[in-house]
Amino acid sequence: MEAICGIEFDLFKLHVDDDLKRPGWAWISVKGVDLLQKLRLIIAEILVKNVTRWALSKMVAKGLKCSPYTICFHIRGIEKNRREWVALPIIISILDIWGKVCKKSNSEKASIKRELQDSFELVRGSAISRPMPAVKHLTIDLCKIAGAHAADGSISKRYLQITLDDSDKNALLAYTRWIKGCFNVNVKLKPRKTKNHYRITFYNKIIVRYLHQLLGFPYGEKSDIVEEPHLIRQAPLEFRQAFVTEVMTFDGYVQSNGVVGIDLNSPHLIRSVFDVLQELCLRLTLMNMNGRYRIRTQTLSDANAKRCVTIFEQGTEKWSKIIDIVEGFTAGVKSVEDAILVLESVYKIQNGSKISIGDILRLASQLKVFDINSMYNELSAHLQVGISKDWIYTYLKILKNANIIRTIDGDQLLKVWRKLNPSKTFLGLDENALAGLRRNLITNTNSKSLNMVLHKLEEPMLYDWLNRKCRISLVKLRKLADVANMNFNDLLFGAKSLKSDTKVFIFNQNIGEWVVPLRPCVNAG
Repeated sequence: MEAICGIEFDLFKLHVDDDLKRPGWAWISVKGVDLLQKLRLIIAEILVKNVTRWALSKMVAKGLKCSPYTICFHIRGIEKNRREWVALPIIISILDIWGKVCKKSNSEKASIKRELQDSFELVRGSAISRPMPAVKHLTIDLCKIAGAHAADGSISKRYLQITLDDSDKNALLAYTRWIKGCFNVNVKLKPRKTKNHYRITFYNKIIVRYLHQLLGFPYGEKSDIVEEPHLIRQAPLEFRQAFVTEVMTFDGYVQSNGVVGIDLNSPHLIRSVFDVLQELCLRLTLMNMNGRYRIRTQTLSDANAKRCVTIFEQGTEKWSKIIDIVEGFTAGVKSVEDAILVLESVYKIQNGSKISIGDILRLASQLKVFDINSMYNELSAHLQVGISKDWIYTYLKILKNANIIRTIDGDQLLKVWRKLNPSKTFLGLDENALAGLRRNLITNTNSKSLNMVLHKLEEPMLYDWLNRKCRISLVKLRKLADVANMNFNDLLFGAKSLKSDTKVFIFNQNIGEWVVPLRPCVNAG
């Protein structure tokens, strides 16, 4: 059963004075088993005060600007137990008259108003509208609806229309379930002309009034002024977290490098999100970016990623990305194109990048062995695509997690040294190889000592390496081999260690070992 907190709505606020400009059949009305009995007692108490039924009807009609005959018909129906539905403005007017005629205190009026609301079971927007449950208390589903609306929703006063847009189909499907669970209303989402974008649009006076009258969301544009509803802010943390979870689901992001964040225009809403997220013991940064406010985490560790699972709606793309960090990739693929299809659906091209992760994968398969510099040079020179090394590293880290590429070091580097950047790769020789190199350097330069050789070469810093105290770059080694009149490849046979200054990757040609993010709707295709 869904959690309900003690915070109660004032359902009488569902009625607004503008409704009185429309005919009575268009007024909001309510229904309940005990409602008529409670209203009969109130009406009887008024009539005891020497107020005739007709006089009462005229007093109610005057305030509502309608015919007293219509009101008298309603009152008769209540007294005779012949009415199922009672218009909310009529109840409000009768209560007001009862308070004045019977000289009731404010506490007495509040008490009977609460009793009447307790008897509300169903509510409808007009005589021709479909009945809905009268939601009297703040619920988890309603907090989620409010969070989604705060992030990406809008309401139209004129058309009583609710609109919600998002690129994540699963997030919108979750929204339809909350609306169904809370109000028993079926809403559908439709794809927009923009690729991979969806929209929910529906018309419902009651839900609009819940959002505007009871939760305080403004009509129309709201991005700069929207805030956490006051009633939710007063609720227990569980309800606030439900609200913030959907703000994050619809407006937050999980970057390819594992950073979680959200950017908002409203200083009030960003503060609420920050306060609730801090309850998860996350290390957060709150920034003011010239009037736009940003919350970001550090790159998520496994422990922090587990905490972040709860800040996105389960089953949505952002939630799945957190699960990828926590559990790793788990889905196999049958071909390179299958892998690219899944990876590009999950890691879409970002604003800071001009190429896709699929482009990086294809290039990796061509280069076979590479480091970040050689890939950067290849992209810049041959593909004529501009991209930062940071983005290349982010994509390579994802491909490494997918077991599509692997890092290599030590003895493996000796087998592929021709593929490496010689100025970034450093080598150490065993004692026999070093002794032969020292001897040939002195002989071929007609020098008396190693110091004289290095002085002639203007390479005094190489003395430590030639005495086995450090490594030397392949560029320097080739230079020494030429001076010593030795074969460079023969020298490499004496290598005892080889290390690259940057990470060196090798493409894994065994597709059976590849794993990608589990996304059933994409993996199945």
